[in-house]
Amino acid sequence: MNPADIEWRSFVVDEKPYCMWGIDTTSQNMRFLDGVDASYFYYVASSQIPNLNGPDRHRAALTIRTTYAHALETFFALLIAAVQAPHCPLGWILRYSPGDLARMVGKINRGDHLLAITKFDGTWLGLATAVNAFELAEHQDNSRAKAQFADLWSYLASDLLDSAAITEYNSVKHGLRASSGGSVTSIGSPGLGVQAFLRSESEFGAHHFAAHKLRDNAINFDVRDIIRNWCPHALAMRTQLVCLSIGNVVSYLRVFLGAAPDDITFQCLDATYSVGVSRS
Repeated sequence: MNPADIEWRSFVVDEKPYCMWGIDTTSQNMRFLDGVDASYFYYVASSQIPNLNGPDRHRAALTIRTTYAHALETFFALLIAAVQAPHCPLGWILRYSPGDLARMVGKINRGDHLLAITKFDGTWLGLATAVNAFELAEHQDNSRAKAQFADLWSYLASDLLDSAAITEYNSVKHGLRASSGGSVTSIGSPGLGVQAFLRSESEFGAHHFAAHKLRDNAINFDVRDIIRNWCPHALAMRTQLVCLSIGNVVSYLRVFLGAAPDDITFQCLDATYSVGVSRS
């Protein structure tokens, strides 16, 4: 190996510096992106929809729930890699942690400064405009199409950062510590014979235990019972939108690394739009 052939690519994960070394790192990054199957998560989620009416419906629902959470992390990891290391997404992905990801998504939510190579104004709209590098036909509203992604990504960020959703996902992921099944919540005065005026009911959901620190002390804690209801059909549809977003982020990264625009595909949330790749 000729030392002159060795390349390096420096980047940060949030504010921590890293440097990836290798030979033909562009090819490594391209092969990594080629291996990202943007539709995988929706394939898994949609395969469980027919089972929601059968005897294994709660298992099917929990599969959809965990698939959605997995898709969320994958999407935001690729998105923040596109912000901080579009020249080296492989290196960034290999060095981030879930805590890093939550911290950086939170920064965008709050409008805080985030070190970035991809230039944007620190908002979801600015990021959606920068990453979704497509141009619509002249009679179509380019800014509206990108604003739809901004609204979606802001909504997805709230799901990613939801503390109850995080502990629920971790409880399923690590040893199935969550039990399947929804719950019924009624607010009223049953002792007085007054009909409940607020009722929340779902067949699907999960129950899990979560540790809660006492007095900001890492040693002492109590255990909370957390019950969450959710709709697996809605989560499956949300997963489809996440997969579409993953595909667009991968396309942006491929363009940044030098792929020919004619070989790149972007999609809109509104299927009626006609999409072309921006040459800028």
